[in-house]
Amino acid sequence: MTNTLRNRGISIVLGCFQAGGMERVTINLAHGLLDAGYAVDLVVGDGSGPMREEVEPGVKVVDLRSGRAPTTLMPLARYFRERRPGMILSVGRSLNGIAFLARRVARHGGPLVLAEHTTVSAALRQDRSRQHQWGAWLARRAYRRADTVVSVSHGAARDLIATLDVPAGNVRVLYNPVVTERLTRLAAEPAEMPWPEGDGIPLLIALGRFGSEKNFDGLLDAFAAVRRERPARLLLLGDGPQRPALEQKVRHHGLEADVAMPGFRPNPYAAMTRSDLLVLPSRHEALPTVLIEALGLGLPIVATDCPNGPREILDNGRYGRLAPVGDTAALTRAILQSLDETVDRHALRARGQEFTTEPRTREYIALFEEILQRPRYRGRFALS
Repeated sequence: MTNTLRNRGISIVLGCFQAGGMERVTINLAHGLLDAGYAVDLVVGDGSGPMREEVEPGVKVVDLRSGRAPTTLMPLARYFRERRPGMILSVGRSLNGIAFLARRVARHGGPLVLAEHTTVSAALRQDRSRQHQWGAWLARRAYRRADTVVSVSHGAARDLIATLDVPAGNVRVLYNPVVTERLTRLAAEPAEMPWPEGDGIPLLIALGRFGSEKNFDGLLDAFAAVRRERPARLLLLGDGPQRPALEQKVRHHGLEADVAMPGFRPNPYAAMTRSDLLVLPSRHEALPTVLIEALGLGLPIVATDCPNGPREILDNGRYGRLAPVGDTAALTRAILQSLDETVDRHALRARGQEFTTEPRTREYIALFEEILQRPRYRGRFALS
């Protein structure tokens, strides 16, 4: 048997199957590589979670049953030693350093690509715990030694290079595969909505983890100002530690009749297609999946001009309005202006098509091919 990547396969290392944008686009990439003819192992520390059922049967799920990233080292090293994959792609900073160490412990000489899905400086400011800082220390060393580090937006790449002192030549920007046939199919399904449809009152939607980085508290302040100007409703999909504080803010503004927070929904897209405007009020991102999904569905957008991703996705405001981070008055104006204008939804969908699985997967395959042509791998590994 020839020593090819198709024969040896691609191992994608992911922490778990929790409901998140990073997990969703990683699964999309695994499907894209499978469709392109590659054997794909999706190696996870914890095989449970709501995203598990979205993995297609052709992708082999390897559950290490190791839980948190630090306890994944030895199980992952054993997997590398036994499987000897032709390419390793690790996703997420907390796991990337562990994957780097595990490959060394396993004495596996195959290529290693590490994908960073956050704006690193913002993530480090937000979480100053010892474990998080240790993970960043380890990632700094891993990113300098990996074959390539993938960043999901140009802004996040610049931040990564500056924050972790990674050589610029070792960083590659590859956008995420987001828009899929599954997205369109789920959007067409029935949706349980908290208010009657077709009554003429515009519906805003926002979704994500209820954490400080998403700034849903600021969105509620802006929505209260919108409500003083006109009728509107707001659907917040998700859950997280800030739920009690957000519920208190809803009561403070007297918005109980106009704001609904029904929790996490495995299919948020059916509700998105029944909404008039998606709002992303985040303090920081890297390449927010929900904006790309909204474009794919032709849903008008208002987003904060946060670091990083919204400005790139929306092409400097061409495909949606941008408001400064933390500026409640500007966010309010952007929402009101968007509700009053007619948007070319066909143009939004066309922009979303730039983030479909096939072209994004081709970029990853091209990167793998480039790595395998480097002197250290030439003759030992081949793409096909």
